[in-house]
Amino acid sequence: MLSEEAKRLKAQYNKKYVEAYWNRKAQQQAGKTVTRKTTRKTVRETTISCFDDDLLPEMADVEITVCRNGKSDERYIKALELANKRLNGENNRLIRLMIKYKNLIRQITELYYGEE
Repeated sequence: MLSEEAKRLKAQYNKKYVEAYWNRKAQQQAGKTVTRKTTRKTVRETTISCFDDDLLPEMADVEITVCRNGKSDERYIKALELANKRLNGENNRLIRLMIKYKNLIRQITELYYGEE
């Protein structure tokens, strides 16, 4: 068990480092460059804003339902084909977005680790 004085000192110590953590987190979110000095060397951190308009996914809900409900075979098949085209288009959009993310991660990795 800790004494009252030890508890108070522990709380002050934790508060100091928790506040420093959240300050660094806020600066990273704002995209600012932070220079931090350690005992051995100076480390420079740069936050790259990587969310351009073309990288942000569209957040529209796409609901595709096909019901037979008395439709003729031709109309039902046409509705299925249209739904498949729509889903294929959405899949292609997501694939293009994943390729952009992969390239972005590769570029960031090369910047961080240097070209190997």
